[in-house]
Amino acid sequence: MITALHDEMDQFSGPKMFILVSTIMTWAMTKPANKDDPEIPFTEEHYSRRKAHPNFHDHIGLEQLVVKFGKTKSSQFSTYVVASGLQYGMGEHIFNLFFKMSWLGEVPQVPIFGNGSNFIPTIHINDLAGIIQNVTDHKPKSQYFVAVDDSKNTMEDIIKAVTLMLGPGETLNVSKEELYLIRDLTQTDIDSVLVNLRIEATYLKENLNIQWVSETGMVENIEQITEEYKQTRGLLLLRICILGPPAVGKSTIAERICKHYKLHHVKLKETITETLENLESCVRMEDAENDQSEAQEFLENMNQNGGCLDDQFVIRIMRDKLSTKPCVNQGFVLDGFPKTYEQAKELFTGDEEPEDLQSKHEKKIIPEFVFFVDSTDVFLKNRVLNLPETVVEGTSYTPEQFLRRLAKFRERNVENETLLNYFEDGDSS
Repeated sequence: MITALHDEMDQFSGPKMFILVSTIMTWAMTKPANKDDPEIPFTEEHYSRRKAHPNFHDHIGLEQLVVKFGKTKSSQFSTYVVASGLQYGMGEHIFNLFFKMSWLGEVPQVPIFGNGSNFIPTIHINDLAGIIQNVTDHKPKSQYFVAVDDSKNTMEDIIKAVTLMLGPGETLNVSKEELYLIRDLTQTDIDSVLVNLRIEATYLKENLNIQWVSETGMVENIEQITEEYKQTRGLLLLRICILGPPAVGKSTIAERICKHYKLHHVKLKETITETLENLESCVRMEDAENDQSEAQEFLENMNQNGGCLDDQFVIRIMRDKLSTKPCVNQGFVLDGFPKTYEQAKELFTGDEEPEDLQSKHEKKIIPEFVFFVDSTDVFLKNRVLNLPETVVEGTSYTPEQFLRRLAKFRERNVENETLLNYFEDGDSS
C-alpha cells in the first residue's frame, strides 16, 4: 500500500498522510544503552540502534520503508510510524486470555508463564487513538514515535491485578512452554507477552498534547479497565433472589440459572458452613488477631444457641458472601434467603429504610430480579412424602420437620410485612 501511494503521489489532488501503527516488538532485542545500568529505558533517541525480535524482522523493514517514502516529498506525502506498546482497554486483545480465565473462574490459580518478571510496555487503546489524532492534527517534524504509557509493570503485576479484580485472586507460575498449549494465542501473541523491555515515550510527552485515559497503566487503573472489559464484552452481572416455600424447587431452578449464566449459587447452609470452617482454621493457625476475635465470637454464639447462630451473625456472613469479588463481578443467585422481612431489611439496607435502597445499590448486593416460586401445600406435602429415604436422610425433609417449616413459612407470609412487600416497597424486583 505504501509503495502504491508513493508511486502515485504526483497525481494526488492534495497532500496525503500515511500513519503506520507498528509495535514495540521491533525494539525487543535491542542491547542496553548502558551496559552498567541495563534498567535505563530506551527512548526514540535510540531509534537507529533498535533491534527487532526474530519474528518481527518484517515489521522493522516496513517501518524503515514508511519513513523513507515520507522523506521524498513530505509536502505532498507525509508518513509516520507509531510503535505501539501492547494494547489494552475495551476487549483487551492479548490480555483477554487472563481476563477470561479470571472471569470464568474455571482454574483456582491464574497462570503466570515463566517467572513473570519481564517488563511489558503497554498503552490503552484510547490513548493510542489520541496519539494518532494528535499526529494527524499537528503533523510533527519527527516521523517515528514510541507510544507507551508511564507504567513500569511486569507481567506478574498485570496478571495479579486482573485476577484480584475478576477472579480467584491467586496465581501460579508455570513454564513458558505452556503458552504453546493455548489455542487462542498466535505466535505473535506469545512473543509479545514474553517481551522484556523498558521503553519511554519521551517525544510524545514533550511535543504532543495527549489527554490521557490511562497514563499510569493497567495496574494503577485496573478497576476502570475491568469495567470497560465487562461492558465491551457484555459481561453484565445478574443478581437474583429466589424465594418460596420449602421443597418447591428453588435450588433446582437456582442451579440451572447459575449453570446457564455462570453465576454463583449462594445457599445459606453452605455459606455458613464455609465461613465457620475458615474461622476455625484461623483459630487453629493463630492468624491475625481480628480474625481470631471474630471466630471466637461466632463460635461462642453457636455454643450458647445449641449449634445455631443469631440473626445478626447470619446477616454478617451472608453480606460478606455477597460482597466477595466473584459475586460482585459475575453475579449470584441467592437461594431461599432471606426468610423474613426483617432479615431482608438488615441484609440489604442495614439501618436504612426500604425507600433508600437505590443509594445502597453501590454495594452491588441487592438483587435486581426476585422470583417467588409457589405451589399448593398439598402438592408440596406429596412431593416430600414421595422423596426416597436416601434423599431425605440427614435433611430437613423428614415429614415432621418439613410440616413445621412449611407452616412457619405460610405464617410469615400472611402478615403485612412479607418478603415480597420488602422488595416491592424498595422497588428492587
